[in-house]
Amino acid sequence: ALALLPGAPPADVPPRKTPLDIVFTDPDVIRVGADFADLDPERIVCGVGEGSSNGRSAITESPDNRVCVYADRTDGRLLGASAISVAGEHFAHLLALAVDRRMTAEALLCAPFYHPTFEELVQNALKDLCDKLRR
Repeated sequence: ALALLPGAPPADVPPRKTPLDIVFTDPDVIRVGADFADLDPERIVCGVGEGSSNGRSAITESPDNRVCVYADRTDGRLLGASAISVAGEHFAHLLALAVDRRMTAEALLCAPFYHPTFEELVQNALKDLCDKLRR
């Protein structure tokens, strides 16, 4: 019903805290959270998930899908993500929620990821990120 109301949202709807950009193209382009270019490269770690190792990407013949998730090196807190992926809008919301809730990469990795889904690209990026954080 909120979408049908003209004008500004009601006062009890909190403003969006986490930036979320989705370009609905083929493939989708997404950006969530902090802009990677604005972050100190010494303070962040980046994990990557690629379509070449993703079941749903294989089914849809889209092996070039790619997700990059980045976190603070000191505590693993997720800062943002970017992706070029078929159906990227489906996992952009998951990533925005995780950044907004100040989740760590490890905490999000504990969430269920079903097979075969594009969300497994995020799971692989989180695994890569957690491996790098442990080093």
